[in-house]
Amino acid sequence: LDGWSLLGYELVDGRHADYTPGSQDLPLVEAALVDLQKVAAPADIDIKDAVDRWADYAPPGTLQHFD
Repeated sequence: LDGWSLLGYELVDGRHADYTPGSQDLPLVEAALVDLQKVAAPADIDIKDAVDRWADYAPPGTLQHFD
């Protein structure tokens, strides 16, 4: 997309998942993540890895607070 990054979101009614141990939401979150990892991006889209995505913000040799 000519150097642009695009994120899409959809507003849905509901509440945030409860991540506390034993929550009834945990199996639902797990199922959603399992389903999500099965979705493949279209073959014609160039997907950058983390190093490339952050290259403009942290050039090589730059010390960051998370180093």
